[in-house]
Amino acid sequence: MIGSNYLDELVNRLTTVLKDKLNSIYVVGSLSLGDFIWSSSDFDVFGVTNATLTDRERDHLEQILDQEKFPCPAQGLDLLLMTKSQVENVNPEPDYEFWYATGRNWPREKWDKGKCREMLIFLQLGKEKGIKIYGSEPSVKFGDIDRRLILKAFSEILQWHKENLFDGYHDPGGQNSVLNACRIFMYVEHSRFYSKTEGAEAFLQCHQDHRTVEKALTNRQNGTTLAIEKGEVLALIAFVQKMLDQGLN
Repeated sequence: MIGSNYLDELVNRLTTVLKDKLNSIYVVGSLSLGDFIWSSSDFDVFGVTNATLTDRERDHLEQILDQEKFPCPAQGLDLLLMTKSQVENVNPEPDYEFWYATGRNWPREKWDKGKCREMLIFLQLGKEKGIKIYGSEPSVKFGDIDRRLILKAFSEILQWHKENLFDGYHDPGGQNSVLNACRIFMYVEHSRFYSKTEGAEAFLQCHQDHRTVEKALTNRQNGTTLAIEKGEVLALIAFVQKMLDQGLN
């Protein structure tokens, strides 16, 4: 697997801190969807614990996973931990135990225990596409999530992209906003998860010569910096949001 040395050491560090409290670990995101690109992808990791974490455990994890002490060879690490109960009994706005992000060009971010609708995407990706890198079989039964809840989570993600368009940390060139909008559009159409590349290619089959999507896809695949204007990204997001709204009605 791509990044196996780093991921093996990540598992080792998590088990050192959490010991028997750690149930299982899954890789999700671009790596599990077969669309990992070293220059632009991060490691999305989803872990399940057998019990809630202590503040001391959260602080310890933050210390040993920091980019300066444990350099990530990809763009960064996005780690989410939820308890087995939270995974198997899904709420419309799921609780989580620990959410942490670090990377070469990322500000270190840590969220201790909270609620977030975006967790629904992590859960469904883990259920459908997750690659288990730690844990026995069977270790956890992912709860069922209604399609409407997934659509509502995607709606919030689209809104986030509108508010953070061309953010220097998350999406300086705007291509991630475009590609994620394509993935969301395809989910509305077919109720399955697409990678950024696959989603854009499928979108272009339906909407040929869509220049905004073509530029974003070229930038991702070739490392180019074709200019994408704010207005064209917002127009695409508005179009996809309209489709989402129709799916919710």
